[in-house]
Amino acid sequence: MSRQFHIEDRARGRIVATGEIDDNGLVVWDGTEDSVNGELAELADQIQQDVAAE
Repeated sequence: MSRQFHIEDRARGRIVATGEIDDNGLVVWDGTEDSVNGELAELADQIQQDVAAE
């Protein structure tokens, strides 16, 4: 069962990335803003570790 998520930039009041965690616990990005692309690989690793710990 996959789980949807989004990342919100609260300072600007908008969602900057959306994705889901697939059945294997991998993060699949649906859409991102260019301004956050450089940080998403590290964030994906952290999300995968958090899901694995559940």
